[in-house]
Amino acid sequence: MRELELECSINGRDYAPEHLARVRYDRHLHVLHEMKRLGAAIEHAGRPLSHDDINRLSAEDARETSIAMRQSYDVGRIRDLYKEQLRASDQLWKDANDAPEGAPLLSAFADLTVTGIALDEFRDHATGGDAFHRN
Repeated sequence: MRELELECSINGRDYAPEHLARVRYDRHLHVLHEMKRLGAAIEHAGRPLSHDDINRLSAEDARETSIAMRQSYDVGRIRDLYKEQLRASDQLWKDANDAPEGAPLLSAFADLTVTGIALDEFRDHATGGDAFHRN
């Protein structure tokens, strides 16, 4: 296996790989809790999970469960599950676009440096042609 290196800076702050791993773990837990709150039946190893069970998943189990749950829903079912959040998001963007000229904009910057892999190969690996179902 080749040696990959990743450097990440967000808004000028450097993030170590361990911190990014924790962010990914927290994100997987968040997605599972959110899907459950919206009515999805969250399962791991063939058994339904409570919110407490989700909190006890290891990082790898959370990742596998999150990916499996998202892959079990097609785009239409995801839209239906998240319909209220999507409606609120649409309104937020409409309001932002209707802001008066000169209103302050919020911005964020992320700089990533990945070495040890070609950009096309990295993109193919990261998206697998279907970014929606990737971690």
